[in-house]
Amino acid sequence: SVTRVGAYAFSDCADLTNVIIPDSVTSIDYYAFYNCTGLTSAIIPDSVTLIASWAFCNCTALTNVSIGSKAYIKSVAFSRCDNLSGIWVDPDNLIFSSDENGVLFNKDKTSLVCCPGGISGAYEIPDSVTSIENCAFSDCAGLTSVTVPENVTSIGTDAFCNCAGLTSACFKGNA
Repeated sequence: SVTRVGAYAFSDCADLTNVIIPDSVTSIDYYAFYNCTGLTSAIIPDSVTLIASWAFCNCTALTNVSIGSKAYIKSVAFSRCDNLSGIWVDPDNLIFSSDENGVLFNKDKTSLVCCPGGISGAYEIPDSVTSIENCAFSDCAGLTSVTVPENVTSIGTDAFCNCAGLTSACFKGNA
């Protein structure tokens, strides 16, 4: 049985619309679903322990992702997914979590890993966050404002790259 979705395995499959990864799969390699512009949803089971960088890059129609309890997710796994409304992580996942907006965090919500590209309007980062990962808000064109809590001590490279609608950022705390 299949144990991994290899690099570029479904790359450029524009007619692919839904993906349900079988329980035998343990890893999804880099660029596995790259540029699958018709893909709208992906269900990733508990068996998957790794979702590599850029695994779903440029899946512009992707709106929903459901991730099982064991997956380790690289920070740019869902880059350039312009319509992604949420990354929903199983609450039993020991490494990652998501908030009510589908934003991806580490388990204890001290690190903001990835904001889904389809987010729009204002977003207030939870006070528990101390770091914002590389490319965390990258390509969130509908994001108009962000509030950063005073506990944030690091903001990764390109954290707000290509946020065309972002017009304001409020940094809480003392200057």
